[in-house]
Amino acid sequence: LAQYDPPRVREKPAAEQGGGAGKGGGSRGAGGVSGVRAPPGPPADDVLRIFVSTDNHLGHKESHEVRGNDSFMAVEEVLKKSVEYHSDFLLLGGDLFDDNKPSRQTMVRTIKMFKKAVLGDREVKVEA
Repeated sequence: LAQYDPPRVREKPAAEQGGGAGKGGGSRGAGGVSGVRAPPGPPADDVLRIFVSTDNHLGHKESHEVRGNDSFMAVEEVLKKSVEYHSDFLLLGGDLFDDNKPSRQTMVRTIKMFKKAVLGDREVKVEA
């Protein structure tokens, strides 16, 4: 079996950060961390990649003018990254919905989002 090799993040040397007085300051400013490596290619046949996301709370503040789309945008990003990382399995733990009785709008948006992302043409490799 292949070993899990987590993405690496490196600290920029102080000379590259451009910190210091008058330039946004601080040694860990917005430019302090970079270099998350690119997603890996497709896994070997004996590797099962599981992508995990928890407590998505779809529909959170859905009537709010500014924040109403935040939860949906976040889950769309999870779905996109899951495909980008060649995941075989997406595990959604915790609360998928913010309310125990989601609104019709939230249910429709969720179903459309998952239909678009999940029902693809990739081969199913898991056997019973």
